[in-house]
Amino acid sequence: MICISLLVWVYLEKNKDTIAGTLLSIATLAKISPGLLGIFFIVQKKYKAVAATVIATMIICGVTYFVFGTKVWHDFIFYHLSNVQTGRALAFLADSSDSIKFNQAPFGIPFKLSALGIFDIGWKEARWVGNIYTVFLFIITSFAAIRKGSPQFRLTIWISVMMFASLRSPFAAPFVLLTVSFLLLLLVCELRSIRSIFLFIVVFILFSLQFPIANTKIAIGYSLVRVILLYTFLLWILFRRERPFGFSRV
Repeated sequence: MICISLLVWVYLEKNKDTIAGTLLSIATLAKISPGLLGIFFIVQKKYKAVAATVIATMIICGVTYFVFGTKVWHDFIFYHLSNVQTGRALAFLADSSDSIKFNQAPFGIPFKLSALGIFDIGWKEARWVGNIYTVFLFIITSFAAIRKGSPQFRLTIWISVMMFASLRSPFAAPFVLLTVSFLLLLLVCELRSIRSIFLFIVVFILFSLQFPIANTKIAIGYSLVRVILLYTFLLWILFRRERPFGFSRV
């Protein structure tokens, strides 16, 4: 889905809106979270891409209706999807310290704080965090869609939104950080000084390597700090200014 979402951007840049919309439909039906990228279509007035997304979605859903019938859709919408969004389908995410530690999503922050003894909070607060984060996603994506700059600069913003969207799931396992790997590959081209190279290496280590920590509370505390730094890094990508290429020793 990461690769398909990247192709959506490629075809959008080429003004091949029909292909972009079709690919977004496929990615959204498969993973849900890429649907947030459709805000780019609306804000940038890519109405042909919006229409293509809607039509492709109707065709794919129509095919599944005729092949599998209505039960699969009823179960998905009224049972599976609702249980995922409330966290009931993912009760395991608060059952063990490993699940609490590995969760990268904002939904998991209350469980981290509770495990650390900072606050006595849990599912109710986690659902509030999830709802607030959803509103936050619409705001930052609308802002991201109006940002200008070179294709490479716009792609980093697109990938940042992709990453933010994947974190809306109540449980975002560490593999979602693969999206950050794509982002880091692009940022290599922007390294202009020894200081920036050093910071890049630090960020790469922070988000790419896992450190075995025996003490449970220290491990959860480290994961909380890591999550906060991840969100901060992604926000920096969205709000930063584009700078010309060039290398200096400073």
